Amino acid sequence: MVDSDKREPEGQDKVAPVPRSAARRWLRVLRRALLGVVLLLALAVAGLWWWAGRDDSLAYTLDRVAGWLPEGQSLHAREVTGSLRRGGRIGSLQWQSPTMQVKLRGAEIGWGRPAPPRRRGRGGPAFSRGCAGP
Repeated sequence: MVDSDKREPEGQDKVAPVPRSAARRWLRVLRRALLGVVLLLALAVAGLWWWAGRDDSLAYTLDRVAGWLPEGQSLHAREVTGSLRRGGRIGSLQWQSPTMQVKLRGAEIGWGRPAPPRRRGRGGPAFSRGCAGP
């Protein structure tokens, strides 16, 4: 049985939907792609922020930096604790090049607040109980 209320009156044609222009479709695709890139970038920054707060991030970074040094230079760090974000402690650190050698013992690294824009920048506090050079 067919409801007579649901039928369209005879003689009236359906109005076909107006197709979207190609430019509007491309704009929508571009907008969605841009949103995806922004979300991925935000996720990457959040992941990096989380990783930099881990207790082993300082040791991992020093180990990676040692591997990236040019030929003839070396970096050795021992008893490293702490994170890149909160700072930490390095029991001993030795950097050596063909012409220079630097040794640190008991270095404590911390990050201070950034300087106001009209002043010259300054780093955070870094303390060491001993420093030796040639």
